[in-house]
Amino acid sequence: TRFAAEIPALPYAVNLIHSPSEDALEREGVELLLRHRVRCVEASAFMDLTPHVVRYRVAGLSRTPDGRVHVGHRIVAKVSRAEVAERFMRPAPEAITADLVARGLITAEQAELARRVPMADDVTAEADSGGHTDRRPLTALFPGLLRVRDTVQRELGYGQRIGLGAAGGIGTPRAAAAAFALGADYVVVGSVHQSCLESGTSDAARRLLAGAGLADFEMAPAADMFELGVELQVLKKGTLFPMRAKKLYELYKAYDGVEALPEEARGQLERQVFRRPLEDVWADVEEYFTRRDPDQLLRARQSPRRRMALVFR
Repeated sequence: TRFAAEIPALPYAVNLIHSPSEDALEREGVELLLRHRVRCVEASAFMDLTPHVVRYRVAGLSRTPDGRVHVGHRIVAKVSRAEVAERFMRPAPEAITADLVARGLITAEQAELARRVPMADDVTAEADSGGHTDRRPLTALFPGLLRVRDTVQRELGYGQRIGLGAAGGIGTPRAAAAAFALGADYVVVGSVHQSCLESGTSDAARRLLAGAGLADFEMAPAADMFELGVELQVLKKGTLFPMRAKKLYELYKAYDGVEALPEEARGQLERQVFRRPLEDVWADVEEYFTRRDPDQLLRARQSPRRRMALVFR
């Protein structure tokens, strides 16, 4: 709302992150984007196309007077795997668009137009970086995605070329120059911004980041994809987070619920990690998901293991 009011003539994008464990979060995120007429999203952490991201893309398609396709909803897909990149470079799957038509979420004409355009206007190669990443070196990842882009482009003959950007580890002018030398159409920087005053990050966090070296990072379980074992890169120096997060995941894999934890492990969690009784943590989880996604609580009541996952997340 603020962007629409303050920069009405300028472009901006909103992040849409895949939420495999919370379908309602992704669905309602798209509802919000459509309601506020957001024209561009960055699709992040997707392992496959979902009905929600397809709906956002296709709901913005219309036919121009001369019969061409007008793309009203742009997508920049951030990916680290060639197979995921290819799905975004191809048209929306017809099985998904047919279901969206049947549910009245898109029109039959929009489904037909979807066959003529890729799912994404641009694809960003996400190399080793903070956040959800497969830790691919940019010099290995980018050429592979470039080959996929060129192959799909030749096969389908889109009227406009799919842009290919580079991200991950780009924090200096020389790093940006190297990405452009690889053939990138654009570069994206993210983590480096957290060290800047304008980010709004706390003074303590910015001091830690500004003093970090190349070896001061570690892979740790991701909260939003905890049950899948997905890891992301976090700061190691000056924090116990990676070690403690890994311990939580080890306990999740080894036991069927909080009640099944050995007394010694439970006591260690309450003293060192949560610093309060696990019952109090669960009360916070209930309050949080009652507002955000009550279905999560229904699933947790039927599965002690799911309940443990929500507490650990």
